[in-house]
Amino acid sequence: MKLRKKHARPSAPPDMRLLTLCICFLIGMLAAWPVHRRIGSEALAQLGAYVQSYAQLAEGRVQQPASVLSTAAAYLRCPLLVFLCGLSAAGAVLIPALCMVQGFCLSFSVCCFAASLGHQGVLLALAALGLRCLFLLPCMLCISQDGFSRACQTLTQKRPVKSGIPWRMLLFCVFVLLTGTVVECAIVPKFFALILARLS
Repeated sequence: MKLRKKHARPSAPPDMRLLTLCICFLIGMLAAWPVHRRIGSEALAQLGAYVQSYAQLAEGRVQQPASVLSTAAAYLRCPLLVFLCGLSAAGAVLIPALCMVQGFCLSFSVCCFAASLGHQGVLLALAALGLRCLFLLPCMLCISQDGFSRACQTLTQKRPVKSGIPWRMLLFCVFVLLTGTVVECAIVPKFFALILARLS
């Protein structure tokens, strides 16, 4: 009696999975443009006043433990959520959606800054978000690619993947994100001071 060998369904190559996540991120960024245009001028004026007051506050603020923890949470929240989603088959849908949301939030923030404050808003957006993206986005893509791959394999095989979790990569990403937290808390207030000096 011959036993039939069960062949696992071929999964998408890593490059295709990474490309899929990048496309989802780009779609989120592009979707922010028409959405921000629906915001009224009064709301944009209020946003501009809030951003300027926040920048002035951050300029002379000594970083408190609560603000450092808040910044660390902003760095770690989304990558942690992506990692957890990758532990189940639901991550095959949720991780691309999270990449899309991340791209939308980033682009929407920059668009609102620019719409409310003009080129000054772009400078403030770069100071507030540019450094964070430098640390966050590469780690986000690494964790997303691994979690998306794991979730897709779980979905096609209909059972949890037994391959080991890449703890070294995860720990390195955590180190990079915490480094970004420290750098942001130390540098961003100085960036705000330089920008506000140019605006005054």
